Amino acid sequence: MTSSAASQLFPPLGHPTEIRVIQIRPARARASPVFIDIQIIDIEHDNVSFEAFSSPPELLDASVVLGGTHFPVRPSVGAALCRLRQATRPRTVFVEEICIREEDGIVGVSLSGLIVRVCFAATRIL
Repeated sequence: MTSSAASQLFPPLGHPTEIRVIQIRPARARASPVFIDIQIIDIEHDNVSFEAFSSPPELLDASVVLGGTHFPVRPSVGAALCRLRQATRPRTVFVEEICIREEDGIVGVSLSGLIVRVCFAATRIL
């Protein structure tokens, strides 16, 4: 994915307390592709309920559809999003692999601190 395509799909974060979350679009058929949308929220100021999900590293050989583009994810993430998807309403989730981009420059201690803040702000850890 080119950097310009990534910047269109992943809007830049404007403040240290902002994060991206995904909205998993509803679908009744479990086997249908997973469609997601990206939303930026401020975990200290916005009153948005979201859940947080993390999984161990593995190869990227599954995908979700973001902005009409197939975006590679790990199989466990793809499977989890299929299970988490609801039949009639969107579900808002923070998935580190999708919501934090290399371009954000969040690494090391900063990343660890962000993950801790996300976990405290989430309504549930999946």
